Amino acid sequence: MSLREIISDVMAALRNLKISGTEEFETLSDTSNSNRNGVKSRENLSNEHGKYVVLDQFPVPQWLAINSSLAQEIARELTANPKIFAFRRPSKSSVKIHGLFGLWDFLIIRLNLSSWKILRKEYARILKYLDTKSKLIDYKIGDIPLGLDIYESILRLGRETVSLRDQQTYRVIYLALKQYCFFEPLFASKRIVAVLVSHDNYIGPGLLAHMAFSFKTPVILANSVSLSMPTAPFQLYEKLRRFGIYAREIPPSELLAGMSWAESELKERIVGKIGVGMDYQLKSAFTIDRLNRQTSETDNTKVLILTHDFFDNPHGYGRMLFDDFYLWLEFLSEVSTETNYEWLIKPHRDYSNLEFQIIKDFVDKFPNIKLVDPETSYHQLREEGVKFALTCYGSAGHELPLLGFTVINASYNPHIAYSFNIHAKTIGEYRQILMDLPNKALDSIDLKEVYQYYFIHKRFIDQDAVMGLSQQRLTSVSQGNLFGGATIKYLQENYQDINAAAIRVLRKTVSSKLVYSFEYEISAEFQLKVEISESNQEFYERLNL
Repeated sequence: MSLREIISDVMAALRNLKISGTEEFETLSDTSNSNRNGVKSRENLSNEHGKYVVLDQFPVPQWLAINSSLAQEIARELTANPKIFAFRRPSKSSVKIHGLFGLWDFLIIRLNLSSWKILRKEYARILKYLDTKSKLIDYKIGDIPLGLDIYESILRLGRETVSLRDQQTYRVIYLALKQYCFFEPLFASKRIVAVLVSHDNYIGPGLLAHMAFSFKTPVILANSVSLSMPTAPFQLYEKLRRFGIYAREIPPSELLAGMSWAESELKERIVGKIGVGMDYQLKSAFTIDRLNRQTSETDNTKVLILTHDFFDNPHGYGRMLFDDFYLWLEFLSEVSTETNYEWLIKPHRDYSNLEFQIIKDFVDKFPNIKLVDPETSYHQLREEGVKFALTCYGSAGHELPLLGFTVINASYNPHIAYSFNIHAKTIGEYRQILMDLPNKALDSIDLKEVYQYYFIHKRFIDQDAVMGLSQQRLTSVSQGNLFGGATIKYLQENYQDINAAAIRVLRKTVSSKLVYSFEYEISAEFQLKVEISESNQEFYERLNL
């Protein structure tokens, strides 16, 4: 593995050399030795005190603008250094873009002799574990779920599922163990006082967060619309069960106004308007266009499988019933042979070529499931008699009920607190639901629940400009280019407001010991609180209001 890693580092260095010379990054103005626009100078952060506030290497400017402020404030209070960790030496462009927001110090993963010995031991242990036919995804060291982060990182490489015959599987295992062996002594010696991560999944940010949970080190996930401080895996999504609490805590007039807004937004979405609540959306599946008929003219129960991106975080809200999206499809293929339903499958309209090829190969393998033209509108499918839609946790859960579909989820999902979907809790229950579909139709959905959900999700939990940065305004300014000169200029011009707001939200969250910053607005008796331990006591004492 060492030789493979050296080759990988060399190839990455060559790619970085090419990237660092592009015009895109030449447009970035240099603030590395000034306090212009409130960005702290390099000299102010040069002292080494042996303690670290660690961030993952995520060079998206809007994330850096917010998290650099938080990291530097925490570091100042706890006499520590903000450090961006990386598996290898960063490119010039990465150094430059992080430096624009006051972050210059990188913590590059390099193992000493003692850590190398531990790595070899742990690598041998996981190989022995896999030899027993135990599932990689379930592998842990103590209470740290390395297997989950490894599994999803392998999928991220463009695999629809994980194979132990794939050499990339062992490369990712090695990198995860290397990260673990590097950080374990730093956490154990309490040199890491806080971590700020862009995501709570994959090796890199997810594994860093999971190690921090284990060592009772504060974890912060902050972006332009929210700040959360979870203390356990998947706690970030426990809020989804709490939507009913939020609805009762929101003043009635505000809730009604919000639901009215949500109704208006969703009506625009289901008539085909692009980008409603989804800035990233390129195509709508609710167009008024009609294609040739996609289903039979029989009265058989028609069920539509809505695929997910195979490579993108199947355990996005919690451990899904299936290890990945492809294994979910294989389960459905088995059920399809035991029913007389008409089975259909449809990807998003903005599918990738690789994703679509996997789906085509799947229907070739299981011909009783028919591939629907991806351009087909949901309106057309509903008119053709399709009544049931299967998803793991997709946005179809709050969209398709508006057209009269019954949506069935195969995982913990954003709509879990409501009855406008069916939520399977176990694979056994899921099978029973599917085998009895004709009797499971939700014929009397309360659409007010859909509007309540959408308002709480989009406006109460996510609050534009709460961190001093309007996501709506940034989207307009950036014109689709997150790394462009206009984006950087906007962030630099507004850095003082971003800095002040981000620190204010952090201190309010810490002072109330909250997991979710937005719960500052609800009654204390209903707030989800952090338990203060000996390991994080100083953090909460020093950052209290």
